[in-house]
Amino acid sequence: MKLRQIMTADVASTVNKIETIAKRRALYDATSAFLSWCAEQHYITISPVITMKAPPTAPSRDRELTEPELKAVMTATGVMGYPSGHMYRLVLLTGKRKSEVAKMRWADLDLDDARWSIQANQTKSGNAFIEPLSRQGVELLKNCPQSGPYVFSTNGK
Repeated sequence: MKLRQIMTADVASTVNKIETIAKRRALYDATSAFLSWCAEQHYITISPVITMKAPPTAPSRDRELTEPELKAVMTATGVMGYPSGHMYRLVLLTGKRKSEVAKMRWADLDLDDARWSIQANQTKSGNAFIEPLSRQGVELLKNCPQSGPYVFSTNGK
């Protein structure tokens, strides 16, 4: 099928085959952006998605781990060791996103004052902030090898 032959029904049919709400919305958003770009570049006259109603956004997740689940994760992270086990344990201790903890740099830490300065370009929200670290978090970080700029590195880079 050529780009100019894509119809609204084709996009709707493909999007509606996706099982989860979140993935359905993500496919719609990506397809819409791509076809809008194609129209801007004059590859097509108009985006077939322009008349299509967007799928609903996925509801936010409010689930919390139960105490037995937390104990199981803490046990598993202890078995995993450095770097992955330490990283996931710090995710639990800080409540931060895995991607933010994975990008943690030694230069952003002040272990004496138990603070982690997170730069705006390292967060999903785009906001910089200071994250206080618990005593357990500081102890965990003190036990990580400092072999490069990143705390949780497998190759020192």
